Amino acid sequence: MEVIALDRGFGNTKASVGGNTVVLQTALSRPRLIGHAAEGMKSASADVPIVSFGNGQRFAVGYGSWYSGEPVSSLDYSSLASPEMLATMYVAVAAAINPRTKIDSALMIVGLPVPLMKNSLQFEATVESLKKVKGQHDFEISGEQYSLNIERIKVVAQPVGAYTNWLFGDDLKLRNGSSKVEAAVIDWGMNTLDLYGVIGDQVMDTYVGGAEVGVHKLLERMSEDDDTGLSLAELDAKLRDGDIAPTPEQMEYWMALLRGALKPVMPNLKRFGVVIPTGGGALVAGDSLKSFLRERGANVYWPANPVIENVLGLAKFGLKELQPEWAGA
Repeated sequence: MEVIALDRGFGNTKASVGGNTVVLQTALSRPRLIGHAAEGMKSASADVPIVSFGNGQRFAVGYGSWYSGEPVSSLDYSSLASPEMLATMYVAVAAAINPRTKIDSALMIVGLPVPLMKNSLQFEATVESLKKVKGQHDFEISGEQYSLNIERIKVVAQPVGAYTNWLFGDDLKLRNGSSKVEAAVIDWGMNTLDLYGVIGDQVMDTYVGGAEVGVHKLLERMSEDDDTGLSLAELDAKLRDGDIAPTPEQMEYWMALLRGALKPVMPNLKRFGVVIPTGGGALVAGDSLKSFLRERGANVYWPANPVIENVLGLAKFGLKELQPEWAGA
């Protein structure tokens, strides 16, 4: 059975299969047909994957998809079986298994935001939608046929991925002395800041929380200060490319949101044996976040790539899940 790790976010959809990890911007549109209007020109969306499936569902997915047609701006993250969510999953997984086009049997580990998992109604709706994700999936991406059979699905909080990746090496052996270390994961994504305290295979309920103060708050502030007419996905792409950068005042505004969300859940970072920042927000904040954490006495473990830390750990979680002796993390 193959393990598919999926970390779905408002900013990026991350997939890891068999050691291959893909980061796909969570942006999509319904392609617009323009006939021969582009004759003699190269299309700005020529390299954007087009996925087709089901009853006529067709989407352009990823970076630059806004050039293909009207962007899809409303994504329902509590329904992982919606056409839009399936489209991003298909493109991310297909890129991760390339050049293969078929998986006969898969265990999918799905990471979900902590605020969603704390909301019983949202969580139940999400789990219900996952029942529709199990089973056979046939789809086409840019003319290539793909087949995917998902036999099992397991849901965990997204920060469990970062913790698992820190806890276990690539050989799936425990880090020396790590099982009794109190760890704090600060997972800063596009939409949410997820806070998660854990020791060994036990969650510390006192240190679990989160708030919707992700990168979108910074982008919204930047958009307010300089009205560009760009969508959030386009602003995000320009931020990634280094074409735009927040001013010190904008960064301070955003860091203040972090401090406000962190204080009631994790008021004293010194108590934790390790503090693990992860997510696209950690990458954007960079030195500002490092300085903030160290000024508060945190023992910081900074991942090589905060954006994929969760999905790498979710993949390890899945591999452990397939071992009978594994009790969970």
